[in-house]
Amino acid sequence: MGLFPRVAGSLQELIERGIPHTCTNISGCVEPGAATRRASAGDLARASTIMERVFDMEARSSGHLGGDRPVRPPRPVWVDLPGLFGAGGSVVVGSGWAVGEPVPGELRCWGRASSGAWIALVRYRLGRADGSPGGMVLTHWLPARLVRPREG
Repeated sequence: MGLFPRVAGSLQELIERGIPHTCTNISGCVEPGAATRRASAGDLARASTIMERVFDMEARSSGHLGGDRPVRPPRPVWVDLPGLFGAGGSVVVGSGWAVGEPVPGELRCWGRASSGAWIALVRYRLGRADGSPGGMVLTHWLPARLVRPREG
């Protein structure tokens, strides 16, 4: 079975659950007898939002996301690196990784650990303590207590 039947089934779920959508019927998203017109930018934006909801719902119902809650668009956060890596010692290694201060990052998703605790999927840049160029961009799950909102 192709992709369309799954999408159509998900649109039917949207309709049955009363979730806002712009389609009034599944067979073309045009009310029978309605005058047709060219899609506007607003129509396209609404359609994109609907499709995100459809695919999110499809993923949740099939277990692909396991109840995770994607954050779209990603939100700016502070990542508490000292909380993650510990306070450190009294020796400073200039070429070591800079883990002594919080860094800006992006919250991508909320999820639940098997213990039931909330965890956050974040993306951030980890740099060197001496400020040398480079570093690396990391994306991984962290305990929710290590993430706090940041003004964009």
